[in-house]
Amino acid sequence: SLKESYGALELVEFTTRENGVFIANAALADVLITYDIELQDGTSTKARIISVTSTGGLATGQITESYTPPSQPIGPRSRHIFGTESFLIDLIDGGNDLNYEFELQVFAESASNADLPCNATTTFQFTAN
Repeated sequence: SLKESYGALELVEFTTRENGVFIANAALADVLITYDIELQDGTSTKARIISVTSTGGLATGQITESYTPPSQPIGPRSRHIFGTESFLIDLIDGGNDLNYEFELQVFAESASNADLPCNATTTFQFTAN
């Protein structure tokens, strides 16, 4: 094995090439977050969306956005995309862990009975280091 023959190996530096320019120590990830809703499998009743809010980004600098609800109720096989956020994350940042958090909050009701709420909140988190 390499370790037995040459000892422990460590990646000290690497380069990438962008538009003919070499960039040292570049490890970037392009993360795309899509805020969308759809009914759970097996749900036959349509839902009327009342309000939708997303909060996301770095845990230390969250961005909140409210979306216009769709004009028509969401049906069993329909999906509605409210928006997306794109982040270019530096994976070599000097050892600093960066925490990202994303949340989508949906307030809705049954399209056939306004007394039946069907609210949902989904949260997604990750750490880039």
